[in-house]
Amino acid sequence: QQMLKIGAENNNQPELLISVMITSGFSSQRILINQLKNSAIGHKVYVIASHPDHRPEILQNADLALKEPKGSELIDWMVEQCRAHNVKLLIVSHNSSNVLRNKQKFESLGVRIYAGAMSNDDLNVIKDKYTFTQIACSLGLPVAEATLVNNTDELKSAIADIESRNEVVCVKPNIGVFASGFWELSNDFPAYHSMLNPSSYQMNTDRFIHAFETLVANKPHEASYLV
Repeated sequence: QQMLKIGAENNNQPELLISVMITSGFSSQRILINQLKNSAIGHKVYVIASHPDHRPEILQNADLALKEPKGSELIDWMVEQCRAHNVKLLIVSHNSSNVLRNKQKFESLGVRIYAGAMSNDDLNVIKDKYTFTQIACSLGLPVAEATLVNNTDELKSAIADIESRNEVVCVKPNIGVFASGFWELSNDFPAYHSMLNPSSYQMNTDRFIHAFETLVANKPHEASYLV
């Protein structure tokens, strides 16, 4: 298929293709590729997808699959692919911070960047779940209430408060994305429950409190959780 620039001014030109590049990311990369190709405009979208590893199960439905270089060569390689394939939209996740630091290189080619935020400062806010929740709340958006805890006493107090309302206790690291570190807590779960059922995301409450206490003592900068 011939790649043509967007913006035809007459009906005598063939149907135009919009070139979109989706670089390596979370599991959603495969979903994005498939949704674009199966959408109502799928026949107008030329999807380029890349990954640093051999992942055909992710890239197989892209029109063009590329292998990303690792390290300092990545940004220049992305820029070159955008130039070579007339990319109009670049979707990034794993390398969002790096791309945003170099966004002028892409914008000079007329490439729009979708990186989850407009700047690295905003990207850091998104990763800080408590701060992001407070901003959403101030804008009148519905949010899931949570208490920020940074030490064992705060953790125990927050758990006791939730249990007093007969609600399910859940914990999750404040910094980060997706479900990494998420646990449902209850002393109804045996102490060994999470060892035998790691994919259940369920843990004995006392066992978690003990682990958290150890985390505070050894890596206090990582002991920021939402309850």
